[in-house]
Amino acid sequence: MKSPIDYTKDNTVNLIASISNAISEDKGLHNELQNLSSSYIQQFDNVVLFVIDGLPYSFLQENIPQVFELFNNQVLHPVFPSATTPALTSLATWRTPQEHWLPWRYTFFKEIGILSSVLPFTTRSWVALNEKTDFNYYYDTPSIYESSKRTNYVFNREYLINSDYSKSFAKKATRIWCLDFNDMCIKLGNIIKESKDKKYCYAYDPDFDSLCHAYWVHNDKTVEYAKNVFDRINQLLQEIEWTNTLVLLTADHGMIDSTPERNIQAEDYPEFMDMLSIPLSWETRAVFCHVKAGMGEKFEQWVNLYFADYCECYKSSQLLDDWWFWEWNIHQWFLDRIWDYVLIMKENYILVDSILGQKREPIIWNHWWISGEEINIPLLWKEL
Repeated sequence: MKSPIDYTKDNTVNLIASISNAISEDKGLHNELQNLSSSYIQQFDNVVLFVIDGLPYSFLQENIPQVFELFNNQVLHPVFPSATTPALTSLATWRTPQEHWLPWRYTFFKEIGILSSVLPFTTRSWVALNEKTDFNYYYDTPSIYESSKRTNYVFNREYLINSDYSKSFAKKATRIWCLDFNDMCIKLGNIIKESKDKKYCYAYDPDFDSLCHAYWVHNDKTVEYAKNVFDRINQLLQEIEWTNTLVLLTADHGMIDSTPERNIQAEDYPEFMDMLSIPLSWETRAVFCHVKAGMGEKFEQWVNLYFADYCECYKSSQLLDDWWFWEWNIHQWFLDRIWDYVLIMKENYILVDSILGQKREPIIWNHWWISGEEINIPLLWKEL
C-alpha cells in the first residue's frame, strides 16, 4: 500500500531542516521547505516556532479564517506516524521516525523488556523508569540545539519542562516553564525585547490537543481556546514589531472526531488477545501488534475475517518497504520497535486495549492516520 505521506511535498522534517540549517549554518540530512529556505530564515535575529499540538489546517479554515490574512501560510504534512511522540522528536532533531526511532506513544524497549510510555518515560502502568535507567541511553541522536550557533530557548508547561524527555532533547537550550499560553507569550516577548543575542525560540502548547481529547475537535471550548491563542499571538506580534523576528506556527499532527461506538476494545475479543505476546503498542489509529510465535498466519486470517470492517492488516516490514516512515536511513533500534503487524484503522474507528488495573474509557478523538484533518496541518509565518 502506498505511503499516506507524500515525502516529495513539504512536511515537518523539511520545515525543521530549513530552521536547523539556518541556525547552525550546517546542512542537515533532508531537503528544506520550498517556500522557507534557510538563507531566508538566517537573516532574522530571532526565529520563533510555535507548535500547537493537534491543530488541523481545516480547523483554521472553518473557525478562524482571519489568521490567513495575518500570516503567510501553506499546508504541511506531518511525519508518519502523525502523533505527538514521533512528531515532536522530528521537530527537535530534523530526523524522521525511522531515523530517531521513537515512533509512537507506547513503545517496547527491548533493552529492559518493558512496554513504555515514551514522553513521560514510564511504563504503560505509569511506573517511573528514571530511577532504574537513563532516558539518554535510549536516545543517541543529537538535537538541533546542539549544533545551533544561536542562543536557544525552549518554552513549555511547568509539568513538561523538566521531564526526562525535555531535559534530554533540550539540554543545550535554556528551558523556561510557563503557566499557560499567555504566560508563554509574556516570557517569550520579554526575551526577544531584552536580549540582543541571535535567538531560536521553540514554544510548545499542549492545551488545544487536550481540549480536543476531552470535547471533540469542533467544539465551542476548542474554538474559543484557539481564538484566544491567535488573539494573544497577534498581541505578541505588535509587542515585538521591528525586532527583526520571524514568527512561525505549526502543529505536530491534526485531529479527527470519533464516537464511543467506533471504539473497538481489544479485550472484547479474547481470541484476538490470546494471539498477542504483549499488550498492543499503539496510537489508536495505527496499532502495532506483537504476535506469538507461529501464530502469524492465523492472526492475519482472524483479523481479515472479524475486523474487516474496522481495519486493514499489514506486516510491519511491508510498511517499512513501502516507505511509510521515510525512504532511507533506518536506525538499527527502529527495527526493534515495529515488530510484527500493524492494524490501520478505517474511517474514524480506533482500536485500544487496557492493561491490568487500567480503567476502560471511550475515546472521542483520533489522529495518527491518513484523513485530511489528521495529516494536513498549518504552517504560518510572519516577519517583523
